[in-house]
Amino acid sequence: LAVRRFKDYVRAEYSKIAALPDEPVPERGGGRKTGSATR
Repeated sequence: LAVRRFKDYVRAEYSKIAALPDEPVPERGGGRKTGSATR
């Protein structure tokens, strides 16, 4: 359950970042920059 919730949270955050034109969206498998910023 915890993993599923975490995945959902990551997806929401990723979507938010992708919506921002100022921040470049990292390629698939390269979301370490965002992962580090958000616990």
